[in-house]
Amino acid sequence: MSTFADQKFDSKHYKDNRPTYPESLYNAILSYHKGERETAVDVGCGTGIGTFPLLKYFHHVVGTDPSSKMLEPANELKKEFEQKNTDKTIKFLCCKAENLSSVLPPDSVDLITCAEAIHWFDTDKFFKEAYKVLKTNGTLAIWAYVEPRFLDYPKANEIYEKFVFDDDRYMGPCWQQPGKSYLRNFCRDIKLPTDLFSDVIKIDYVPMKSNKKTAFQIARDDYTMADFRKYLYSWSAYHNWQQKYGGEGKNIADMFVGELKEEFGWTDDTKLRVEWGTFYILARK
Repeated sequence: MSTFADQKFDSKHYKDNRPTYPESLYNAILSYHKGERETAVDVGCGTGIGTFPLLKYFHHVVGTDPSSKMLEPANELKKEFEQKNTDKTIKFLCCKAENLSSVLPPDSVDLITCAEAIHWFDTDKFFKEAYKVLKTNGTLAIWAYVEPRFLDYPKANEIYEKFVFDDDRYMGPCWQQPGKSYLRNFCRDIKLPTDLFSDVIKIDYVPMKSNKKTAFQIARDDYTMADFRKYLYSWSAYHNWQQKYGGEGKNIADMFVGELKEEFGWTDDTKLRVEWGTFYILARK
């Protein structure tokens, strides 16, 4: 995605303020996985949030991303890892998801993961590339979080929709489409080709609607407006809005947080219950 390739984008802030993924999700993936645990590849890895946890389960881990800017924090963490570990390897390659076979041999990968990135891909091309490099019985695991929801304040979610999607004065027009719309819809429109993959399962969690928890939960009982502001700063739409209007002395995150605080009497430190929508997809070559 072009915004994340912008050299002005703060990829370190992104790494520090985006949600991480629970061990229960990786356990669900490995319970499904029938192949070896030699090589895992994280596609669209960005700063490595979903990549480094794979080292617990695989001997060799590769992260790929088209943005050298996003890979900068990942490569810094790689240096720290290599100073402490010699029995496992990790490397990062600047490569589009649609060109995986240009950097990976055919039938060489046991697990391909894609965290919070599938909505930016040309999925027809990506699925073909994933099939090429996966071993027989290799696993493709795709997951993402969608939108945070304030569990105890329905009107806060209405304000969220206004600033993030509905009102053209704010961030709605600043998302790259159709990717954001795919994600907002839990990527229900993305279908894996049945001639390439089998045993496909998809599990969604929709806050305040789903009847039970899943292996992939992102929730906080102590979420604050200070946390939320930092999260907003990591968004591509925030970056794009500020590039367009920030020169006028405006800050869309401050406007958004300011309205929430005024409406509900919150401070930067008020603790709130928040859950993200999530989904994950598992498939086998």
